[in-house]
Amino acid sequence: MTAHPQYENDRKATLGQLGRIKSKPFLRRIHDEWHQAMCEQLPDGARRVVEIGSGTGYLHEALPEVVATDILTLPWLTVAADALHMPFRASSLDAVVMINVMHHLPDLEAFFNQIRETLRPGGRLVCVEPWVNAAAGFVWTWLHHEPYAPASPVWTLPHGGPLAMANSALPWIALERDRSLFQSRFPELSIVSIEPQMPFAYILSGGLKTPLGPPEMVYRPLRRLEDSPLVRAICPGMFALIVIEKRLVG
Repeated sequence: MTAHPQYENDRKATLGQLGRIKSKPFLRRIHDEWHQAMCEQLPDGARRVVEIGSGTGYLHEALPEVVATDILTLPWLTVAADALHMPFRASSLDAVVMINVMHHLPDLEAFFNQIRETLRPGGRLVCVEPWVNAAAGFVWTWLHHEPYAPASPVWTLPHGGPLAMANSALPWIALERDRSLFQSRFPELSIVSIEPQMPFAYILSGGLKTPLGPPEMVYRPLRRLEDSPLVRAICPGMFALIVIEKRLVG
């Protein structure tokens, strides 16, 4: 599938974002930890693993067999593909993985239909996405550049380029606020776990918008602090590791 020409500006932005992740050791440690956590949640013996939104990622370094896809045409991808129209056979995938992609998808119902169609029974969707709680909501509202609309009544986004569209609350809306609706629409897709994490690390890293971040040496002490029971009780996390499994119904 060839990416639409309207995405050329997003292509340039994606190249810049990947370079920024790799040039900021603290930020790279965050992504390394996400990669490890996702790999640990893959089904046993998973061989056919597809990553969506690979443009700013380097999961292939931890998982060489991953099929790297993005809606943008980029030289290191396996295939250019739209997450809402995935070019894979029914029940052919062991897992679909992604980082910070779901909240950019224009139609989550269409996306979950693709997940239901392409995963084999026992296959998993494993992803890291922004999450909603009181502390994280303050950050997403006042300290982050992407739109944040937890009260949105729909699972869709306005039309635009893939990086222009966003609602940081969208994964939480579909999988937590509207969980009963999700379960009724997709009885084959079972939410295995949603683990909030990293209340401070990402915002302290400066993310993709700033060239500087904390020194790498503070990463482990900060992550130990974040994982302490007291901090987790006060501020569960800005992101969540989400695991959804396709199961046979009936």
